[in-house]
Parts: sequence; C-alpha cells; structure tokens
Amino acid sequence: MPERKHQFTEDELGAAVRNSATYSGVLRILGIKVSGGYQSYLKRRIAKAGLDISHFTQKGKVKMHAGAYTGSERHLANLAKARNAIGQRPCQWCGREVHASGLMRHESLCHLALENIRSCPVCDDPIRGRGETCSKACANTHFRSGSNHPNWKTESYRSTCFSHHEKKCVVCDEVNIVEVHHLDENHENNDPANLIPLCPTHHKYWHSRFRVLIEEQVMDYASRFTGQTILTTTTA
Repeated sequence: MPERKHQFTEDELGAAVRNSATYSGVLRILGIKVSGGYQSYLKRRIAKAGLDISHFTQKGKVKMHAGAYTGSERHLANLAKARNAIGQRPCQWCGREVHASGLMRHESLCHLALENIRSCPVCDDPIRGRGETCSKACANTHFRSGSNHPNWKTESYRSTCFSHHEKKCVVCDEVNIVEVHHLDENHENNDPANLIPLCPTHHKYWHSRFRVLIEEQVMDYASRFTGQTILTTTTA
C-alpha cells in the first residue's frame, strides 16, 4: 500500500462518501491521488466506519432511470424497429420465415431449391447443408459398410483361394503355414482354378529345380478341382 500523505477524519470521510458516487470521487474530494492502493485503503476505511455506499455506481457511470436507453440499446432498438418495418417473407422453397433483407440469399442457398437439391444415397431424402447424407444415421450406413468403409479392402487372392480350396498344402497336407501358388504364374489371374494351396517349402520347390518332385501331385490336384486334365504350363 502506498504511503498515506493525507490524513482525514471519519467525519470528513463520511461527508465525502455522501457527496460522491464512486471511490475515485471520494478520493478527489479528500484531495488524495486516485490509485489502486489508495482505493483499497479507502474501501477498508469505509467498511470499518460502516458508511452507506449503496448510492455508488460501477465505474463511475451515472445511474439511469428505469426504461432509459444507453447508446447501444438505442441502436439495437432502432435496428429491430427497422427490421420489423421491412417484415418477414416465406422462402418459396422451404417455407421458412426470413427477413426480406436476407430472403434472396436464403433462397439461393436453400437446400430445397431446384438447383441445390441433392438426394441422400441411403434414403433419398433431401440433404441439408454440405454433407453427403441427410443424417448421421444414414452417414453411418453409407460410410461404415461395404466398399465405403474406411478400412475396406478388396478381396485378396488368399481369401479367394481359401474360400474354394481347403487351407492345406496339396502335397504334404501342411495346415499351419499355407501359401497360394498361381498356377499360370500370372498374379493378376485370381480365378480359383488358378490358385493352388502350397506350404512354403513346396512352393519354393515349384520355383526351383526340385519342381519335378511335386509337379505331378500339383497338376493332378488342379485337374481334379476343375474336372479337366491340365498340362504343365511352364518348363522347370
């Protein structure tokens, strides 16, 4: 607290409080510099003396009688009056009541306007706003199922193979680790008849000089699967 250079009695303080509407005004009447430290000291003195400060106003503003307008309130009242004078008009597309001043813009952006209307891919209802569906429920259906799911992956050749063939090596009946061999060596051809389950060892056999050891079994399996005799497609 700053050093008090001015002393005053409780009578002087009471007179200053009665003739002022703010703490700053009291300090000025008492001839004291207006500062935060002096105001804090003044508040304690007033509270200790039990003086009535109910007539004080905040930030030095003069109290206004009931119903009086401040500048901003008067502006808002005039603005509301002007808007009411203009009146509201219904949108020709959705029927919503809109102030005439904004009616043209609303109708140009209205989701039911002929040039803006978009149908929900799930339920065919009109879409409001910029979304791709009309609601969260439709969004969950549209984006969380099938190929639209963010984690969707096209069916792999392994899935195709094991949905048509038993998951075991056609040579040794290995079931723990099974790979898929493309019979015609074309990895773009994922026809079930072109996919042969082989264990890693016999898969390597096929692509090595040991292919002759398993070729007959592999081709025999492929022939039984298709019901046709399949000749070897490559030379070891």
